[in-house]
Amino acid sequence: MREWRIIDVCEILCRRILGIRARGYHYVHAMRLLEYSSISLKCYEVASIRFAVEFGRKEKGERMMNKLKIMSSALTIALVVSALWASAYAPQSRKPVLFRYPYEEYLPDDYTAEAPNFADFPSDFSAGTVAWDLDIIDAEPGKITYDGEGIYVAVLDTGLVANWMDYFPEERIATKYGMGFYENVYRGPNYRNDPDDIVYSGIVQKTTFLGKLAHGTHVTSTVIGYSYYGQYVRGVAPKAKIIPVKILDTYEALDGDVFGTDLMVAAGIKYCGDLAKKEGIKIVINMSIGAPEPSDTIEDAIDYAISKGVIVVAAAGNRGRPMGWPAAPTGAPTWDWIMDWPGGYPQVISAGASGWGMGTSVWLGMGEWEPWPQPRPRTWWHKDVPEDMEDYLTYISYFSSREYANPDFSGYIVELDAVAPGSWVLGPYPGDTFGYQHIPWWSSGLPWNPNSPPPNYWYVGGTSMATPHIASVCALIVQKHPTWNQAQVEAAIKGTATPLPTAIPPYPFAYNYVRWTSGAIYAFLWAADATGAGIIQADAATSL
Repeated sequence: MREWRIIDVCEILCRRILGIRARGYHYVHAMRLLEYSSISLKCYEVASIRFAVEFGRKEKGERMMNKLKIMSSALTIALVVSALWASAYAPQSRKPVLFRYPYEEYLPDDYTAEAPNFADFPSDFSAGTVAWDLDIIDAEPGKITYDGEGIYVAVLDTGLVANWMDYFPEERIATKYGMGFYENVYRGPNYRNDPDDIVYSGIVQKTTFLGKLAHGTHVTSTVIGYSYYGQYVRGVAPKAKIIPVKILDTYEALDGDVFGTDLMVAAGIKYCGDLAKKEGIKIVINMSIGAPEPSDTIEDAIDYAISKGVIVVAAAGNRGRPMGWPAAPTGAPTWDWIMDWPGGYPQVISAGASGWGMGTSVWLGMGEWEPWPQPRPRTWWHKDVPEDMEDYLTYISYFSSREYANPDFSGYIVELDAVAPGSWVLGPYPGDTFGYQHIPWWSSGLPWNPNSPPPNYWYVGGTSMATPHIASVCALIVQKHPTWNQAQVEAAIKGTATPLPTAIPPYPFAYNYVRWTSGAIYAFLWAADATGAGIIQADAATSL
């Protein structure tokens, strides 16, 4: 009976091949059909020869041979049809735009302490420690009366790490709205020599909002705050709810590269627009992502979301260079200094990055990493920032993109709207990139170990970190003015920002002294192309 088992298996395989995804003729499955058809046909050829040898002189063998010929013909037809499908349903000729998470500075926090059980978390961290980045934008209690309650901030990023309950109150994460989007991509034939040789499926699938990389987790911590070994740290909008939307994924087949395609990003933006309309909720989108070229697909999705009342904020990009000025020494922008999209679109509120400097002449003995050397645990990050000195103490991060468009797309107009703290922002950053992974990334968000502290807090810098500060202030604005649209919120952000100097005589540029992690002091330089309207001010923006 062995020969009949072989025949039965082949029949089942044939039926599956001829019936696979009959109602979904798209490229990926067509390619699989082509592959399976080729393999199966070769199996039939081998089986035919074997049966001819073993049963060729018997009547039973002849019947089996005839059956094999018929099925072999069917597979030949399937092979031809699948090849036609693969050709007809290949991805449309588009040039996909890859979006990545921009960050430039990172340093681990080497302090450890006992942490309480996550179940003891309050429902929000509004009573938590105020860090320097909230203080310098006047987002601390006593300065503002709004806290983001009733507003949703959709963090379109890498999702949340599996152990997000180690850091955030469960009440602050809107898991019922959490979503992920994924597009299959494959190595092209020349991938080893050209990493850009990638084949895109053109099909976006829904997936979990949990991810392996903690970039989105760190961004989230700025909005709602986080637990730092049991020390609660306040967020800019501590009572807002986070909608985690994963649109950047880890592609293991591409050497673990992390990115999102334009279709993934557009799907995430449109999802938020649909959600706002369906659920009747107010959503602010935070996109700490960027790409050096525009995408019509992305812009259409942004316009759609804005039409549904969604507020859209995105990073300006990290294409600046030390020490920051002049950005264009020859009088024309260079590729290195350009803004990223979608932050560059005029209808999007874009975020440049700033930091806490030491000033220019009067030595106040404060700023990042002051005093030096820092004790353990480090204390500078939650020291008080003097009032009404934002313009004196703020510097523009050297990596923050300037207000230039990519010369390859000179027909586009880009706008840098405002800056916010984006240098050395402390927050949770566990995961494969900056530390070990605590538990399987596909788990349901439970903590690593309630009886031991979660490690991996990092000081991270980038326009990725600046963006959630602005998005959070937008959440405070729409909490007060729920009917305001994108243009009105942008006007409030820009109209109440504190302007920063763009030149300090006798120099044609502005500067500020900055302590670096090595202890050295540098002068960071910038000009008018780096500041936008200035550094945001939460109290002024919510007083309108």
